[in-house]
Amino acid sequence: MIAEWSGFLSAAVAKIECIRMLECLQEHPVTKVLNCNKKVTGHYAGAIDWVGKVWFSELQKAGLKYFAWVYSPEFYTQVGTDEVISFNDSVSVETFYSFENAYQWLLTK
Repeated sequence: MIAEWSGFLSAAVAKIECIRMLECLQEHPVTKVLNCNKKVTGHYAGAIDWVGKVWFSELQKAGLKYFAWVYSPEFYTQVGTDEVISFNDSVSVETFYSFENAYQWLLTK
């Protein structure tokens, strides 16, 4: 599964879209996600704990094992991404600066 995000992601929008991704995974199970934030201009400070602790746990229950996360070019979104990942203990997550490197990593899994 490839998820491409864009624009400013408020906490409310992030949660809604994360739930949509989860529902998609529950309906069509996959073990790998390439999550691309290359077009994200701002991040969801209010959802960091939820995404890291709750959402990743639910993704694992849906069968996800590997999550390749392509950073936004915006520094503070990168910091938020790292914080989300620090709360995750469910899914193997790696971060990348390029879509191609993330894709290649998933091919090895």
